[in-house]
Amino acid sequence: MGASGEIAHIRKRTTKKSRKKDRSITDLLGAFNTFVEKTQKLTGKRIVFVVDDIDKVQDAGSISSTFIHASHIIGQLNCACIFTVPITYATSSFVRIAGLPYNGIHRVPAIDLFDEKNTRNSSAQEFMRNVFRLRMPYNPIHPDLLDKVLDYSGGVLIDAMRMLRELCKRAIMKPGFDITEAALDEEFQRLVDDYQFVIDSRPLWDALAELCAHGGRKTIIGGLLPDLLYKMIAIEYEGKRAWFAPHPAARRLYEQNIDL
Repeated sequence: MGASGEIAHIRKRTTKKSRKKDRSITDLLGAFNTFVEKTQKLTGKRIVFVVDDIDKVQDAGSISSTFIHASHIIGQLNCACIFTVPITYATSSFVRIAGLPYNGIHRVPAIDLFDEKNTRNSSAQEFMRNVFRLRMPYNPIHPDLLDKVLDYSGGVLIDAMRMLRELCKRAIMKPGFDITEAALDEEFQRLVDDYQFVIDSRPLWDALAELCAHGGRKTIIGGLLPDLLYKMIAIEYEGKRAWFAPHPAARRLYEQNIDL
């Protein structure tokens, strides 16, 4: 714009970039490995590459393309690699087949808040409380109620966070809302209600009844174990040996319908 008010359009000369960028997977692997090597040298520590909750893993085809077809690429990474998949895929035969080119696939048991004799595990309980402190800067829940959230979750972190998140949301949206035991029970009942759609066959219901009849602690369940774990009706724990217990929400559903 000139001093007299006129507007002049200036055409800027555009230049075409002639340099070609090489974006091959080989160069990407080389850059990644160089970064890993420099970091390990500077820190004096081993680097572990963790890919958490892979969204692409949804069916047999995506599992195959993610792991089997890419195994030669993943194998060239110069560091330990850990790939985590959603818990519902942890018992999948497709995932186990995909793990063949690697060192193996491992299930991560739930937090053993109680041992096989139903005795509280104080170190495990403190571990989960510390997780809550780190993940919840805003926490209006009384410590006694927090312990009850632990009990209701069965040591499954995602279920504990679901209940805590809903309670915190209600406290934020409704000023003056009092987080009481009754409010927590309402959130737990929502979790219980979800299991009405999960336990969708008579064999699963009978297996749950068997679990509940053994005081909630059982070392071996029959051939339905993969389905029970897949649907989180049974929760796996690890002490001196692997053992299983019904999810507290599944147990509550069974108790509410035992006479039906």
